[in-house]
Amino acid sequence: MAKTFVWENEMKSGIERSVKEKKPILLDFFSPG
Repeated sequence: MAKTFVWENEMKSGIERSVKEKKPILLDFFSPG
């Protein structure tokens, strides 16, 4: 349960970061770091 919650938070912040930086969202997921 906790792992899923953390993963969803990571996804959300990743999407928000991508939108801010105007980057493709998928690139953010697959790029290291």
